[in-house]
Amino acid sequence: MLWVILVATALFIAILETTTFPCNLGGNLLGIKPDLFLPITVFCALRLELLQASLVGLVMGLARDLFSNDPVGLHSSFFVGIALIVGLLKDKFYNDPILVQLLVVLLASLIHRGGCAIVIGLTYHSIDPLSVLWKVFMGTLLTLAVAPVPYFLLKKFLPPVRWKDVS
Repeated sequence: MLWVILVATALFIAILETTTFPCNLGGNLLGIKPDLFLPITVFCALRLELLQASLVGLVMGLARDLFSNDPVGLHSSFFVGIALIVGLLKDKFYNDPILVQLLVVLLASLIHRGGCAIVIGLTYHSIDPLSVLWKVFMGTLLTLAVAPVPYFLLKKFLPPVRWKDVS
């Protein structure tokens, strides 16, 4: 059931990002859009086991790759890496407040957007540092602005995992 919800969510977000969101909701600010896939990947990585979180990252990344003009596999590799890192480190810092998720989304968005900008700049041999910094910063802020929405929507489907105290 969880995978049906996640695949449907990925397709819905892909349609929302490519058709409705940039035009009607004012989400396109100088060519910068928020990443709606990343908060869901982070949310699932904080709530699921490591293998399941990496599969969610793969599904979200592939959905993003299918509907973007970037090289195939770019977003899926970053999303799987982010899901693995967050899944490995969640025992250290996660106990279900929204502020923790927003901080993780902020860091993950900086890594994702900065890494994608470097890879695309090296691939096409064209990079304008000031423009790239502006797009990374503004895209991260826009992603951070929409990050609470999946937290409150998916909180019903994925209750927080209670970790055993080993001390």
